[in-house]
Order: sequence, then structure tokens, then C-alpha cells
Amino acid sequence: RCNLALTKLTSIGESVASKLLSFLFGRVYQTLSVQDATENKYASLGDVVYLKERELAEFRYTTGQIANGIDILQCINGLTLSIVPKTEMDIRSFGAIGDDTEDCSSHINAMNAYSEIEVLLVPAGLVFRYNSRITFDRDITIKGTGTLNGVGGDFLITGSMESRGNITVAATAGDTSITLSDVSDISNNSLLILHDSTDFSFSTHRSTYQAGEFAVVREVIGNEVHLTDKLETSFDGVITDKVYLVNPTKASVVDTFFTGTTLYPLSLKLCRGTIVDNINCIGGSSGAFSIDQCFNTVISNSEFLHKGAVIGLNYGLAVINSQDTTVYDSHIYGTRHGIASGSG
Repeated sequence: RCNLALTKLTSIGESVASKLLSFLFGRVYQTLSVQDATENKYASLGDVVYLKERELAEFRYTTGQIANGIDILQCINGLTLSIVPKTEMDIRSFGAIGDDTEDCSSHINAMNAYSEIEVLLVPAGLVFRYNSRITFDRDITIKGTGTLNGVGGDFLITGSMESRGNITVAATAGDTSITLSDVSDISNNSLLILHDSTDFSFSTHRSTYQAGEFAVVREVIGNEVHLTDKLETSFDGVITDKVYLVNPTKASVVDTFFTGTTLYPLSLKLCRGTIVDNINCIGGSSGAFSIDQCFNTVISNSEFLHKGAVIGLNYGLAVINSQDTTVYDSHIYGTRHGIASGSG
């Protein structure tokens, strides 16, 4: 396979040259601009092009796609150019511009749809601004020393959870098994949330902080679920002892700067086995960084700074309903609390 720069050919020889290049090199083009690729009248279905403006991201000529100017581009011959996802991709491959001016929300969010992209690269010296929430609801690694700047939007990496009824037989702290009303899709290594929904306290934030714990499944026999570790909490085995099956996201965030004015510049929710190393989170309306309903998180060598007015939140790091969280060698500051932990 060979990359060729498209050149203007004479009207006499262009047809012959195009056919010869297609025969010899399998229709692989390299262009200097998106315009060259979308106006390439010699392109055929299945041809490949590398766009320099998109950090040499690979695109393929396709048909039947709806162009959006991000990962699918309209061509003059009725074809479209569709991005070919790779394991690692530069954030600029989808058209994001790191000038801290252009809104990159739709460009970054478009990357979430491609599970093939395991690593999102944020290049040094550039600031990517987004005016609405960025959401990744699948496994992702974010790395690079560039800046992600949420002006009107935050950056959320999240899993999901599904109700699995309730604990039906009383269980005592120290037990290694529980009996559930619904064990569908629960198997070895599943992650559960066990929640006493009647718990309350004097805190005005009780609706945020809940009583319960995470549990990892060892095996399932009938409706009896055996756990890898002992229960920390006792449950009465009544309908208010809720159970949730977590579909966690695994995230790694390394070396990146996050800034913003909305909520938390970076938030992790329903994640498992997350690694956060050498990142900076600065600003936010509530705090600099939050982890919510996360299990087994390691945070190191990082800085979380929130210096807003004291309005009741103002956290450097908020640990909410999370379990097995390790933080070390980090600088954390909040106007009200450097670290706030509830049910964690």
C-alpha cells in the first residue's frame, strides 16, 4: 500500500493516470486538505484517504451515510468519507480544534460512538474548549498533556446500573453470601451495589449520600449469590434492601489538564478499576474532581484545585458513595473542603 499526493493532471492524461494509479496502488490517496479529498472526482467506493488536517486520520469513501462534517464528510461525487477508527486516536482526528475558542463538544462526543477507540490522545500545547457536556459511557483511556476546557459543560466518564430487586433473606456483617429476588445476568465477577434505602441522617445532603456497599460476586447458585469478600453491613432482607447490577466503565486518565466553570471539570461515575495519574483539575462550580459510585479507584501524583466562593460545596476532591478509593502524592484544595467523602 502506498500513499500518493493528488496533483492536478492535464485534461488529456488525467483519465489514464487515474486508472494506472488505481491499478498499481489500490486507490490509497494522501491529501493536504479536506477539500482535496471531498472534491476528488476520481474517488471510488472503498478507496482510502489520509487527511493531513485530521492528523493523517484514515477515511474511506462510502455510500449511504449521512454527512455531519465530523466523522462523515460529504463529497462532490455523491460519496461520503467515513472515518476508520483506530485503537489510539488524536482528538483532532474528528475535527476538534485546540484554539480554546471553537466549541469542540460535538467533535469529542462523536468519538464515544466508536468502541474501537481505546485511547483518546490530547496533544500538548492545545486547549480544546467545549460548551456542553462530554460523555463517555464505555471503557476509555485519556492521555496527553493538552487541556480540556469545559465552558458551560463538564467531562463525564460513566457506567450504568440496573435494578435487581432486593435482598430477601436477612444477612449479617461478615457473611459471604446473600439471597436475591432477581439474579438475572449476575455471574462470576459481577459488581453489585447493595443499598439500604431506608437509611437517613441529619445531613441535608442525605439524598446524595446513601447507605450500603459494593459487593463482587464469586458464584451464583440458584438465587443465592456468593461473594468474594465479607459483608461490611447487615441487611434485614426486606424490600427496602435494594440491589443493583453495575455495568461499570473502566477509565484511565493520565497527564491531562481539565479546567471548567460547570459542576466538576472531570467526573467519574459507576467506574471500576480506574487509574488517575498526574492530572490537573482546576475550577468547577461544585468542585474540581468527583468520583461517584465508583469501585477500586487509584488516584496519584495529581492536583485538584477549587477556589470558588463558599456556597456549601467547593470541594477539591469529592468522593461520593464510592468504595476502595486510594489517593496519594496529590495536592488537593477546596475553599470549603479539600476532600469531601460521603458513604465512601
